[in-house]
Amino acid sequence: MREPSLFFSKNADIQNEVIDIYMELLNIKSITAKDGNETFEVNGYLLHSKYNPNREAESLIKKEIDKNYVNVILGFGGGYLANALVKEEISNDKILFIEPITTFESFNTKQYDIVFGDNLDTIQEAIEGKLRFFSRKINVICAPNYDKIFPSLYVNVLKKVKDLQNLNIVYNNTVRDLSVTWQENSIRNMLPTYTNGSLNVLEKYYNCPVIVASGGPSLTKQLNLLKNIRKNVILIAAGSTVNTLITHNIEPDYIITIDGSEINYDSHFKDLKVKSAELMYASTSHYKIQQNFKNRQYAFLDTRENKYKEHVNNTLGIDLPNILGGGSVANFALSIARYLSTGPIALIGQDLAYTEGKTHAEGNKNLKAADTTFLTFQGAFEIEGYYGDKVMTDYSLFSMKESFEEIMKQIEDPNTIFNCTEGGLKIMNIQQKSFEHFCHQFVNRNSEVKLYNVNENKKDLAKYTSTAREEIRIYKNIILELKLAQQALEKNTLTTEFAPSVLKTLDDVDIKVAKLMKKVVMERINDPITLDVMTNYEAQGEETPEQKYQRVYEQNKELYDRLSKATEQSIQYTLDAIREAEELKGE
Repeated sequence: MREPSLFFSKNADIQNEVIDIYMELLNIKSITAKDGNETFEVNGYLLHSKYNPNREAESLIKKEIDKNYVNVILGFGGGYLANALVKEEISNDKILFIEPITTFESFNTKQYDIVFGDNLDTIQEAIEGKLRFFSRKINVICAPNYDKIFPSLYVNVLKKVKDLQNLNIVYNNTVRDLSVTWQENSIRNMLPTYTNGSLNVLEKYYNCPVIVASGGPSLTKQLNLLKNIRKNVILIAAGSTVNTLITHNIEPDYIITIDGSEINYDSHFKDLKVKSAELMYASTSHYKIQQNFKNRQYAFLDTRENKYKEHVNNTLGIDLPNILGGGSVANFALSIARYLSTGPIALIGQDLAYTEGKTHAEGNKNLKAADTTFLTFQGAFEIEGYYGDKVMTDYSLFSMKESFEEIMKQIEDPNTIFNCTEGGLKIMNIQQKSFEHFCHQFVNRNSEVKLYNVNENKKDLAKYTSTAREEIRIYKNIILELKLAQQALEKNTLTTEFAPSVLKTLDDVDIKVAKLMKKVVMERINDPITLDVMTNYEAQGEETPEQKYQRVYEQNKELYDRLSKATEQSIQYTLDAIREAEELKGE
């Protein structure tokens, strides 16, 4: 049968240290079971039956395993559960063992993936590696007595799984809600990128302090001090934070935008009045922001946008830097601050929590009261705060915290980065320092920062329009190929399989479309198609040949139908961009 082809916490260090100390206290004994097999006793608890370990394992697997989920099994021991899984013909893709006792590695038969040890970061990475397409289907199974021997590890594994499931809900919803908007923005933003240029001209241009202002409730209390040092630092506004700053008569040097929604443009940028502030934008940023922003602009890309980067470089001759970010513009702002300057960096207003019952700082147009009803609706939960207290956050904000912590593992000179928010939640791996102390230690009041200022030649728009028209030709060829696949599906007269001629047509189309799609940018708009086609058509129990055929037929049909519509949309966005370029020519 043919499958369709696609074209496109708490401080983990502290937790691991506690677990490592506990591991040194383990007392492991080997015991011979009644059936002659070896079993083990750890700190007085049996890992396997003292009568028949294989039968016990087979019973547990039949009762607990879910063939449609990724099964995370705490406890490998002597390998009896693995043997039972093989007997049930469970695929390695659906299994991940966690075995904290590393001496049991000698029992590993390489049939299933196993994490030996207790490092929570390694465990999380392994679980994520098993999940495809933002899946939330994780089933945790605890082997006998492992929850008693390793209670802390068991609880933390459950917490990691819950966090991953909730974060994947956020990612999944984001992809589905914004994929079409992102596609339009990616295409429409090629024009301003061509006319304005790349962020790479500012790489390490500065060596002065940088302040990254975000819109959390704690920002307000830092504004008076910010005014006093304004000329002595680079000030970056993360997205809508610019409105709070402008309200308090503070204009940033740079505004960063990644949000592709039209409401972001309408609410925060449509009527924005700035004198000299410049714009830094990702390819996902709503194209109207760049269309209407009058001052200088710089383009950059997410680290995942390698295909877009290659495309813009090959077609327009522009090299865009990949910036490590996350779910928030503030994540990108931190990485950009380091990209711009070798000097110290201060984060202010980076609450990522509902500090003092507020969603944002005063002056932000998104400001709401975070009352009990609001917090319940958001699915808010308690987390460790900046001062070691408890604050309320939600999984959307928590995902941004996780992104900051990931950035801090990879960023240059992390010891010169400080969280000066003085409120909100605690971001691990970032040193905390009062904003006043930061300014006293690093800001030279006698040194005024001079911004980068180089006049560049005006670009010839004929090159852009020629490139855009070539992309339309490629899009039309993609549609022609997809129509051949749709027609082949409709012509299949068999009820249990695809005819050989149909299979050949579909395979030929897949190869040709894959080559054509490498010449344009369609990853964003294809993402939800991938999610649906690869996750909504799993077999539900035993199937007749007719049922299996019908399922795979519908899977292929949805793929080709939706790819055709996505390609047609991409043509329209490109035509709109060409019209805009023609209007600019006439000015």
